[in-house]
Amino acid sequence: QDELDQHVIAGVRFDIYSVDEAGNAADCVAQMTTNEQGIAESPDLFPADYIVMEHAAPTGYEETLWSEKITVGMDELVSRTVTNRPIQGVLRIVKTDSETAKGLPGAQFTITRISGLPSHNGEGDGEVVAVITTDENGIAQTPWLTWGEYEVTETVVPDDYLDGGYSVIVRIPEQTGEEAPPKAK
Repeated sequence: QDELDQHVIAGVRFDIYSVDEAGNAADCVAQMTTNEQGIAESPDLFPADYIVMEHAAPTGYEETLWSEKITVGMDELVSRTVTNRPIQGVLRIVKTDSETAKGLPGAQFTITRISGLPSHNGEGDGEVVAVITTDENGIAQTPWLTWGEYEVTETVVPDDYLDGGYSVIVRIPEQTGEEAPPKAK
């Protein structure tokens, strides 16, 4: 499930390995994949120790993969809840005067989610997630936003300036690393 909002995540594969004498993963003996309810169930396993590993992170989630050594007893059902943390980012807008390059306070931007995490099946798409206003230095910043595409639209221009109709699509990226913030002039 999603670590932040507990949405279930379908299509996550887990590999089940036998354990060698040193306690390490040996042969892959089974696989299981989460269904639409976020539940994965293994085939029947012999009583033994196993290492269960998440195969890959779901789209839009951090690459930290879960694994655990699990002991299965005779006629025993072993359950685990596994969470994935969504990739998150912040949009920072710098609004400047095109002639003086000085920061402009009072510009308001509306941030609308166009598309979000695939695990959320479109829930929240089209939703306004933030309305931010530039400070005395011309800077405005969103709260943490999850992976996806967002439309940034200037909805209020500073006093004595013309509406340039600024709008841009930005993406909270899958890859890590800093990207240049979009600039509104």
